[in-house]
Amino acid sequence: MNRKAPLLVTRAALLVLTLLVLWFIFSNSAQVASVSASRSNTVAQQINEILSPSGEVQLSDKLVRKSAHFTEYAALGICLAATMGAFFLTFRLWPATLLIGAFTAFCDETIQLFTSGRSCQLSDMLLDTCGVAFGIFCVFVGYKIFSALRRAFMN
Repeated sequence: MNRKAPLLVTRAALLVLTLLVLWFIFSNSAQVASVSASRSNTVAQQINEILSPSGEVQLSDKLVRKSAHFTEYAALGICLAATMGAFFLTFRLWPATLLIGAFTAFCDETIQLFTSGRSCQLSDMLLDTCGVAFGIFCVFVGYKIFSALRRAFMN
């Protein structure tokens, strides 16, 4: 069996996963304001029912929206960092990975400029970039833990 085959499969899978996350992000940005608000309200209601069935504590729609921004971009950061690591076999390219994530946030907000009822917000770009940075950090920490465990069990 070709020794490079598993690496090629990993690279392809990570690239496809990264593209799917990008599609998810951009498709959410392309939704008109009424559809986006409705989805956020539904998610907020579901979360509130789980966290506080009696209704004494309620998360705001804004908190849910901002959390969604951070979470989807953290997922992108994880995918980008893993993909870059698989292709270049190093994590020293994290600044480039962060720059790709920040550029994605810029494109995402730009899409919203042309979507009915939506707007471009610098605060969302910054929050998205922080999400990417967090995702990159998670991959780095996970890689360090995995490497340490692997060394410990190999010796």
